[in-house]
Amino acid sequence: MNSVNDVGKMVWTIRGSLLVFALGVASLLPLVGLATGLVTLGLWGLVRGYWKAWNPAQRYLDWGARLALCGILLSLLLGGLLVWGTGMSPVELVGGGGGSCCGGVSIPAVVE
Repeated sequence: MNSVNDVGKMVWTIRGSLLVFALGVASLLPLVGLATGLVTLGLWGLVRGYWKAWNPAQRYLDWGARLALCGILLSLLLGGLLVWGTGMSPVELVGGGGGSCCGGVSIPAVVE
């Protein structure tokens, strides 16, 4: 018969696997999914290494990691397309270019 500690490990493994899958699905959201995908891959590493001998939810764990990778790639691709589509460098896009930003209002550089 399994000890109480082993039953706790089994429950944690199943719950962790399902959480990885749910977060993997959520990581498919564009741009927001980048952070979610990174968290999902970290959790996947924890669950995968915790109880290797037994995991009935192994398919969910593996698919969650695959979805997280797809979500990360999708976010990076869409972010790159947004930057490329504006015709601006990433520095200019966030307002660090020093030229005109803020709706065409020119902000002078501060020189001391």
